[in-house]
Amino acid sequence: MEPECSKLLAERANMMGQNYRLSHPLLSGCATELKEFSCAPSALFSGSPNFHLSWVLLCLENAAYANPGKMSEKCQHEVISHRKMMMSEFRLSPEVVLTCGREIDLFCSPKGDIEAEGRTLHCLLSHAQERNENQKLGPQCMQALQTVMKVADVGSNYKVDEVLYASCKTLIDGPCAMDAQSEANTLSCLMKHMDFDMPKDCEQRLLEVQYFISRDWTLDPELYSACHEDAVSKCSASANWHQQLNQQQGPDPGPMVLACLYRAAYNDQNPLKPECAASVRHALRTRAARVNLMPDIESSCREALSEYCSNDVKPMQVCILKIFFFFFF
Repeated sequence: MEPECSKLLAERANMMGQNYRLSHPLLSGCATELKEFSCAPSALFSGSPNFHLSWVLLCLENAAYANPGKMSEKCQHEVISHRKMMMSEFRLSPEVVLTCGREIDLFCSPKGDIEAEGRTLHCLLSHAQERNENQKLGPQCMQALQTVMKVADVGSNYKVDEVLYASCKTLIDGPCAMDAQSEANTLSCLMKHMDFDMPKDCEQRLLEVQYFISRDWTLDPELYSACHEDAVSKCSASANWHQQLNQQQGPDPGPMVLACLYRAAYNDQNPLKPECAASVRHALRTRAARVNLMPDIESSCREALSEYCSNDVKPMQVCILKIFFFFFF
Protein backbone atom coordinates (compact mmCIF):
# COMPACT_ATOMS: atom_id res chain seq x y z
CA MET A 1 0.00 0.00 0.00
CA GLU A 2 1.25 3.47 -0.89
CA PRO A 3 2.31 5.54 2.16
CA GLU A 4 -0.15 8.33 1.34
CA CYS A 5 -3.04 5.84 1.08
CA SER A 6 -2.01 4.22 4.35
CA LYS A 7 -1.91 7.64 6.02
CA LEU A 8 -5.41 8.52 4.77
CA LEU A 9 -6.84 5.20 5.99
CA ALA A 10 -5.24 5.72 9.41
CA GLU A 11 -6.77 9.20 9.64
CA ARG A 12 -10.16 7.82 8.60
CA ALA A 13 -9.95 5.10 11.28
CA ASN A 14 -9.08 7.71 13.90
CA MET A 15 -12.09 9.84 12.93
CA MET A 16 -14.44 6.85 12.82
CA GLY A 17 -13.32 5.75 16.27
CA GLN A 18 -14.34 9.13 17.66
CA ASN A 19 -17.62 9.35 15.72
CA TYR A 20 -19.50 6.12 15.00
CA ARG A 21 -21.72 7.93 12.46
CA LEU A 22 -18.84 7.86 9.99
CA SER A 23 -19.37 4.10 9.74
CA HIS A 24 -22.20 4.08 7.22
CA PRO A 25 -22.50 0.25 6.97
CA LEU A 26 -23.09 0.07 10.74
CA LEU A 27 -25.66 2.88 10.63
CA SER A 28 -27.50 1.19 7.78
CA GLY A 29 -27.26 -2.42 8.94
CA CYS A 30 -28.18 -1.69 12.56
CA ALA A 31 -30.61 1.23 12.10
CA THR A 32 -33.47 -0.60 13.84
CA GLU A 33 -31.32 -1.95 16.67
CA LEU A 34 -29.62 1.38 17.33
CA LYS A 35 -33.04 2.92 17.91
CA GLU A 36 -34.73 0.00 19.70
CA PHE A 37 -31.92 -0.56 22.21
CA SER A 38 -31.09 3.16 22.70
CA CYS A 39 -27.58 2.74 21.31
CA ALA A 40 -27.62 5.89 19.18
CA PRO A 41 -26.41 8.83 21.32
CA SER A 42 -27.99 12.22 20.85
CA ALA A 43 -26.18 14.57 18.48
CA LEU A 44 -25.87 16.90 21.47
CA PHE A 45 -23.17 14.55 22.82
CA SER A 46 -21.11 14.37 19.62
CA GLY A 47 -17.97 15.35 21.50
CA SER A 48 -18.39 12.82 24.32
CA PRO A 49 -17.12 9.22 24.62
CA ASN A 50 -20.71 8.07 24.00
CA PHE A 51 -20.14 8.90 20.34
CA HIS A 52 -17.09 6.61 20.18
CA LEU A 53 -17.47 3.54 18.01
CA SER A 54 -16.47 1.33 20.95
CA TRP A 55 -19.33 2.68 23.11
CA VAL A 56 -21.94 2.01 20.42
CA LEU A 57 -20.61 -1.49 19.70
CA LEU A 58 -20.64 -2.39 23.40
CA CYS A 59 -24.24 -1.18 23.63
CA LEU A 60 -25.27 -3.34 20.66
CA GLU A 61 -23.39 -6.38 21.98
CA ASN A 62 -24.98 -5.95 25.40
CA ALA A 63 -28.41 -5.82 23.73
CA ALA A 64 -27.62 -9.01 21.79
CA TYR A 65 -26.74 -10.87 25.00
CA ALA A 66 -29.84 -9.56 26.79
CA ASN A 67 -32.20 -10.24 23.86
CA PRO A 68 -31.14 -13.49 22.14
CA GLY A 69 -32.45 -13.79 18.59
CA LYS A 70 -33.72 -10.20 18.33
CA MET A 71 -30.79 -8.75 16.37
CA SER A 72 -31.11 -9.03 12.59
CA GLU A 73 -28.55 -11.04 10.62
CA LYS A 74 -27.50 -7.86 8.82
CA CYS A 75 -26.78 -6.08 12.09
CA GLN A 76 -25.00 -9.14 13.52
CA HIS A 77 -22.78 -9.17 10.44
CA GLU A 78 -21.91 -5.49 10.85
CA VAL A 79 -21.15 -5.85 14.56
CA ILE A 80 -18.80 -8.79 13.90
CA SER A 81 -17.15 -6.89 11.03
CA HIS A 82 -16.54 -3.89 13.27
CA ARG A 83 -15.23 -6.08 16.09
CA LYS A 84 -12.71 -7.47 13.62
CA MET A 85 -11.79 -3.93 12.58
CA MET A 86 -11.19 -3.00 16.24
CA MET A 87 -8.67 -5.85 16.54
CA SER A 88 -6.95 -4.90 13.26
CA GLU A 89 -6.72 -1.11 13.59
CA PHE A 90 -5.87 0.28 17.01
CA ARG A 91 -6.72 3.83 15.86
CA LEU A 92 -10.41 2.91 15.99
CA SER A 93 -10.07 3.22 19.76
CA PRO A 94 -9.51 6.87 20.72
CA GLU A 95 -8.61 5.68 24.23
CA VAL A 96 -5.74 3.53 22.91
CA VAL A 97 -4.51 6.38 20.71
CA LEU A 98 -4.64 8.80 23.64
CA THR A 99 -3.26 6.64 26.46
CA CYS A 100 -0.96 4.10 24.76
CA GLY A 101 1.16 6.48 22.65
CA ARG A 102 4.22 6.16 24.91
CA GLU A 103 3.97 2.36 24.97
CA ILE A 104 3.54 2.12 21.19
CA ASP A 105 6.63 4.29 20.66
CA LEU A 106 8.69 2.33 23.19
CA PHE A 107 7.66 -1.25 22.50
CA CYS A 108 5.86 -1.51 19.17
CA SER A 109 7.45 0.91 16.70
CA PRO A 110 11.22 0.95 17.24
CA LYS A 111 11.74 2.12 13.64
CA GLY A 112 9.10 4.81 13.87
CA ASP A 113 6.59 2.96 11.70
CA ILE A 114 3.39 1.49 13.13
CA GLU A 115 2.83 -2.22 12.55
CA ALA A 116 -0.34 -2.94 10.59
CA GLU A 117 -3.06 -5.61 10.49
CA GLY A 118 -3.46 -5.97 14.23
CA ARG A 119 0.19 -6.49 15.08
CA THR A 120 0.45 -3.20 16.99
CA LEU A 121 -2.48 -4.16 19.19
CA HIS A 122 -1.06 -7.63 19.85
CA CYS A 123 2.29 -6.03 20.65
CA LEU A 124 0.54 -4.00 23.36
CA LEU A 125 -1.33 -7.10 24.56
CA SER A 126 1.98 -8.94 24.96
CA HIS A 127 3.18 -6.24 27.36
CA ALA A 128 0.01 -6.43 29.45
CA GLN A 129 1.37 -9.53 31.19
CA GLU A 130 4.91 -8.21 31.66
CA ARG A 131 6.32 -8.41 35.20
CA ASN A 132 9.39 -6.33 34.34
CA GLU A 133 8.60 -2.79 35.51
CA ASN A 134 10.43 -1.32 32.51
CA GLN A 135 8.29 -3.29 30.07
CA LYS A 136 4.87 -2.84 31.68
CA LEU A 137 1.97 -0.82 30.33
CA GLY A 138 0.66 2.21 32.19
CA PRO A 139 -2.69 1.80 34.00
CA GLN A 140 -4.60 4.03 31.57
CA CYS A 141 -3.27 2.15 28.55
CA MET A 142 -4.17 -1.12 30.27
CA GLN A 143 -7.73 0.09 30.83
CA ALA A 144 -8.01 1.13 27.18
CA LEU A 145 -6.92 -2.35 26.08
CA GLN A 146 -9.49 -3.92 28.40
CA THR A 147 -12.19 -1.93 26.60
CA VAL A 148 -10.92 -3.03 23.18
CA MET A 149 -10.89 -6.68 24.28
CA LYS A 150 -14.42 -6.29 25.63
CA VAL A 151 -15.62 -4.86 22.32
CA ALA A 152 -13.83 -7.51 20.26
CA ASP A 153 -15.07 -10.35 22.52
CA VAL A 154 -12.62 -12.77 20.91
CA GLY A 155 -13.79 -15.61 23.15
CA SER A 156 -17.16 -15.76 21.41
CA ASN A 157 -15.69 -15.67 17.90
CA TYR A 158 -11.98 -16.22 17.30
CA LYS A 159 -12.35 -15.02 13.69
CA VAL A 160 -12.43 -11.38 14.78
CA ASP A 161 -8.73 -11.69 15.69
CA GLU A 162 -6.94 -12.21 12.40
CA VAL A 163 -3.49 -12.29 14.04
CA LEU A 164 -4.57 -15.14 16.33
CA TYR A 165 -6.21 -17.02 13.47
CA ALA A 166 -3.15 -16.71 11.21
CA SER A 167 -0.84 -17.89 14.00
CA CYS A 168 -3.02 -20.86 15.00
CA LYS A 169 -4.44 -21.78 11.58
CA THR A 170 -3.00 -25.30 11.52
CA LEU A 171 -4.72 -26.20 14.80
CA ILE A 172 -7.95 -24.27 14.15
CA ASP A 173 -8.45 -25.79 10.71
CA GLY A 174 -7.10 -29.16 11.83
CA PRO A 175 -7.85 -30.80 15.22
CA CYS A 176 -10.09 -27.97 16.48
CA ALA A 177 -12.26 -28.01 13.36
CA MET A 178 -13.40 -31.46 14.46
CA ASP A 179 -13.23 -31.01 18.24
CA ALA A 180 -14.82 -27.56 18.73
CA GLN A 181 -18.60 -27.60 18.39
CA SER A 182 -18.80 -23.83 17.87
CA GLU A 183 -16.63 -20.77 17.31
CA ALA A 184 -16.91 -20.08 21.04
CA ASN A 185 -15.41 -23.51 21.84
CA THR A 186 -12.37 -22.98 19.63
CA LEU A 187 -10.22 -21.18 22.22
CA SER A 188 -10.92 -23.96 24.73
CA CYS A 189 -9.78 -26.46 22.13
CA LEU A 190 -6.60 -24.49 21.50
CA MET A 191 -5.83 -24.45 25.23
CA LYS A 192 -5.88 -28.27 25.23
CA HIS A 193 -3.00 -28.25 22.75
CA MET A 194 -0.94 -25.71 24.71
CA ASP A 195 1.99 -27.90 25.77
CA PHE A 196 1.80 -30.55 23.09
CA ASP A 197 1.72 -29.64 19.40
CA MET A 198 1.19 -25.87 19.46
CA PRO A 199 3.50 -23.59 17.44
CA LYS A 200 5.27 -21.01 19.63
CA ASP A 201 3.74 -18.05 17.79
CA CYS A 202 0.25 -19.50 18.27
CA GLU A 203 0.91 -20.00 21.98
CA GLN A 204 2.03 -16.40 22.42
CA ARG A 205 -0.99 -14.94 20.59
CA LEU A 206 -3.39 -17.23 22.46
CA LEU A 207 -1.97 -16.28 25.86
CA GLU A 208 -2.21 -12.59 24.98
CA VAL A 209 -5.95 -13.02 24.46
CA GLN A 210 -6.51 -15.43 27.36
CA TYR A 211 -4.80 -13.03 29.76
CA PHE A 212 -7.76 -10.66 29.39
CA ILE A 213 -10.41 -13.39 29.23
CA SER A 214 -9.14 -14.83 32.52
CA ARG A 215 -9.72 -11.45 34.19
CA ASP A 216 -13.26 -10.79 32.96
CA TRP A 217 -15.72 -13.63 33.37
CA THR A 218 -18.07 -12.11 30.75
CA LEU A 219 -15.43 -12.72 28.06
CA ASP A 220 -15.60 -16.50 28.57
CA PRO A 221 -18.82 -17.42 26.71
CA GLU A 222 -19.06 -20.92 28.21
CA LEU A 223 -18.60 -19.62 31.76
CA TYR A 224 -20.94 -16.67 31.19
CA SER A 225 -23.72 -18.83 29.79
CA ALA A 226 -23.49 -21.45 32.54
CA CYS A 227 -22.94 -19.08 35.48
CA HIS A 228 -24.81 -15.87 34.70
CA GLU A 229 -27.65 -16.59 37.13
CA ASP A 230 -25.32 -17.72 39.94
CA ALA A 231 -22.93 -14.80 39.37
CA VAL A 232 -25.77 -12.29 39.72
CA SER A 233 -27.40 -13.93 42.75
CA LYS A 234 -24.29 -15.07 44.66
CA CYS A 235 -21.48 -12.79 43.51
CA SER A 236 -23.17 -9.40 42.97
CA ALA A 237 -22.38 -9.45 39.25
CA SER A 238 -24.18 -7.08 36.93
CA ALA A 239 -27.23 -8.55 35.23
CA ASN A 240 -26.00 -6.99 31.98
CA TRP A 241 -23.14 -8.38 29.89
CA HIS A 242 -21.65 -4.90 29.83
CA GLN A 243 -22.07 -2.20 32.45
CA GLN A 244 -21.17 1.23 31.10
CA LEU A 245 -18.23 2.83 32.89
CA ASN A 246 -20.26 5.73 34.25
CA GLN A 247 -22.51 3.21 36.01
CA GLN A 248 -19.72 1.31 37.74
CA GLN A 249 -18.91 1.88 41.39
CA GLY A 250 -15.65 0.80 43.00
CA PRO A 251 -12.96 -1.44 41.47
CA ASP A 252 -13.29 -3.48 38.29
CA PRO A 253 -15.77 -6.24 39.24
CA GLY A 254 -14.45 -8.81 36.74
CA PRO A 255 -11.74 -10.44 38.91
CA MET A 256 -13.94 -10.25 42.03
CA VAL A 257 -16.78 -12.13 40.34
CA LEU A 258 -14.34 -14.80 39.16
CA ALA A 259 -12.86 -15.22 42.64
CA CYS A 260 -16.37 -15.47 44.11
CA LEU A 261 -17.38 -18.15 41.59
CA TYR A 262 -14.18 -20.08 42.32
CA ARG A 263 -14.98 -20.11 46.05
CA ALA A 264 -18.64 -20.94 45.49
CA ALA A 265 -17.74 -23.93 43.33
CA TYR A 266 -16.52 -25.69 46.48
CA ASN A 267 -19.22 -24.44 48.86
CA ASP A 268 -21.49 -27.34 49.80
CA GLN A 269 -23.77 -25.12 51.91
CA ASN A 270 -24.82 -22.84 49.06
CA PRO A 271 -23.77 -24.68 45.90
CA LEU A 272 -23.68 -23.40 42.36
CA LYS A 273 -25.91 -24.93 39.72
CA PRO A 274 -24.30 -28.16 38.46
CA GLU A 275 -23.60 -26.76 34.99
CA CYS A 276 -22.01 -23.64 36.51
CA ALA A 277 -19.87 -25.62 38.95
CA ALA A 278 -18.67 -27.83 36.09
CA SER A 279 -17.84 -24.78 33.97
CA VAL A 280 -15.92 -23.11 36.82
CA ARG A 281 -13.87 -26.25 37.47
CA HIS A 282 -13.17 -26.56 33.74
CA ALA A 283 -11.98 -22.94 33.67
CA LEU A 284 -9.72 -23.56 36.68
CA ARG A 285 -8.16 -26.65 35.08
CA THR A 286 -7.64 -24.86 31.78
CA ARG A 287 -6.11 -21.73 33.30
CA ALA A 288 -3.82 -23.73 35.56
CA ALA A 289 -1.65 -24.16 32.48
CA ARG A 290 -0.06 -20.74 33.01
CA VAL A 291 0.58 -18.46 35.99
CA ASN A 292 -0.63 -15.36 34.18
CA LEU A 293 -4.08 -16.89 33.69
CA MET A 294 -4.70 -17.09 37.46
CA PRO A 295 -5.18 -13.42 38.50
CA ASP A 296 -5.14 -13.99 42.28
CA ILE A 297 -1.83 -15.89 42.23
CA GLU A 298 -0.25 -13.66 39.60
CA SER A 299 -1.15 -10.53 41.56
CA SER A 300 -0.26 -11.80 45.05
CA CYS A 301 2.99 -13.49 44.02
CA ARG A 302 4.20 -10.95 41.47
CA GLU A 303 7.60 -10.32 43.11
CA ALA A 304 8.30 -14.02 43.68
CA LEU A 305 7.24 -14.88 40.15
CA SER A 306 9.55 -12.23 38.74
CA GLU A 307 12.51 -13.53 40.74
CA TYR A 308 12.07 -17.29 40.60
CA CYS A 309 10.03 -18.00 37.47
CA SER A 310 11.07 -17.64 33.88
CA ASN A 311 9.55 -14.65 32.11
CA ASP A 312 8.32 -16.91 29.30
CA VAL A 313 5.46 -18.09 31.58
CA LYS A 314 6.26 -21.77 32.01
CA PRO A 315 3.46 -24.08 33.17
CA MET A 316 2.06 -22.91 36.47
CA GLN A 317 2.61 -26.19 38.31
CA VAL A 318 6.37 -26.03 37.64
CA CYS A 319 6.61 -22.36 38.58
CA ILE A 320 4.65 -22.54 41.83
CA LEU A 321 6.49 -25.69 42.95
CA LYS A 322 9.77 -23.89 42.33
CA ILE A 323 8.73 -21.06 44.69
CA PHE A 324 7.26 -23.50 47.24
CA PHE A 325 10.44 -25.57 47.54
CA PHE A 326 12.63 -22.47 47.73
CA PHE A 327 10.77 -21.00 50.70
CA PHE A 328 9.86 -24.15 52.62
CA PHE A 329 12.73 -26.60 52.09
